[in-house]
Order: sequence, then structure tokens, then C-alpha cells
Amino acid sequence: MLLEIQEDSGLQHEQILTLLLPLDTITVGSIVGLVQDVIGFREPQSEDGHGREQDPAGWTPDAGANTVVGEISRHELPGAADAKVAIFPSREDGIPFLEENNAWGFVRIGQNPEYVGMYITGDVGAVMYVARVKEIVPASEAALSRPLESYTGDQATFDQNKRVVVFEPESLYELSDPIPLATRVPYGLQYTDLESFRTAETTDDIL
Repeated sequence: MLLEIQEDSGLQHEQILTLLLPLDTITVGSIVGLVQDVIGFREPQSEDGHGREQDPAGWTPDAGANTVVGEISRHELPGAADAKVAIFPSREDGIPFLEENNAWGFVRIGQNPEYVGMYITGDVGAVMYVARVKEIVPASEAALSRPLESYTGDQATFDQNKRVVVFEPESLYELSDPIPLATRVPYGLQYTDLESFRTAETTDDIL
């Protein structure tokens, strides 16, 4: 039995004896059962062909990938009317980060929005993308498709105090009805509610 525990747990023989010797037979049996249960519940982490951990849905960040599912109308977005939507601005050269990582970074954010809307600056001048938020993680812990130093534009300056907003798998869409610029420009993070986002005619209605 000790040999089985050693093989399954990876502990040294002396370590196992140290744990078991002071205990009676009944307690030893309980510990053996517990060790076997723990070992039985271990599951290997799913990795892609490059040794990177995959999302439970089977997706992993990849350079050149495009996680935009397709187009969606704002009226089709599910959720409560008062659900929080974070509006982030980005230049056009930030779109590859969005597509490859199914996420947005690197940002300072103190709230937990349900959705993210991406306003693309320059000639586009409209909120063009929407995604549902899965989690917000420290930038230093985020799984990204490329080395940090390879990013340009909005991601050119990396700050470990900033965070990455990770989207739900298959929730990043291009809007079929973008919200065009009027007079108010989101120069930084802004918040609105989902109903305003659904019904907005211009950026003035959500900023």
C-alpha cells in the first residue's frame, strides 16, 4: 500500500512514513482513501500544440487569429436594461489585439461591466465592436497571443498595474448598427447601461 501511495502521490518513502507512523490503523486507512480520492480527481490541463493552456471552450490566444464571430445588432444583445457596459476607445491598430486575444488591454478599470463596447477612433469614428465580459485579470497574468513588446499602438506601453478584460468565448461581434460619433468622444473609459447602448443613435446618447 505504501508503494502505491508513493507512486501515485510522488512523495518520498520517508515523507510517507513521517505522515503515517504516528497514526493508528483506522486513521491511516482514512488518509489513504483521501489521498486516492485527490489523485483520482486530478485532471491534466488542456494545452494546445504549443504548450499553452486552452480556454475550457477549446480556444487559446493565437497570433493572426480573428475571434470576431460575425455581426450582431445591438437590439439582439441579451441582458438586463441596467447591465453595465464599458466603452473603451481604440485606434485602428489596436484591432489585432482585440481579434487575437478575445480580450482588451491594458487598462485601469475599477468596476465589473457585463459588456464591453469598442469605439474605434480616426476615420471610423464609431462604436464598432461588442463583447461579453468573462473576467478581468492583472496584465502580468493574462494569456496573450504575442510577447508584450511586440504590440504597438494602444498596447505599446505595458504597465503591470493595468489589467486585461477577457471576453466570453464566441461573444466578440462587429456591430451591424455601429454607434456613430456625434459631439462626444470617449477619450478614456466610459460607462453606460445596456438599454442606452441598444437604443443609442450617436455617441452622445451613451457618454
